[in-house]
Amino acid sequence: MENSTAYFYFGYILSKESQKGLEYIYTAQCIDKAKPSCDVDVEKEEEKALHYMKSVKFNKDELR
Repeated sequence: MENSTAYFYFGYILSKESQKGLEYIYTAQCIDKAKPSCDVDVEKEEEKALHYMKSVKFNKDELR
């Protein structure tokens, strides 16, 4: 998107009980074309990304 700023948050989440992992990518970007400018609340988006990453649960039935 032209003249647009995007913020990317990356993580790799490992299971403590197996050798499985999950790559996580969270993107925050203004895409409202009706507004001449749009600001992303970077701290709020970082908190959201971290919350989602911390909420990942690995299914114990599938750890084998």
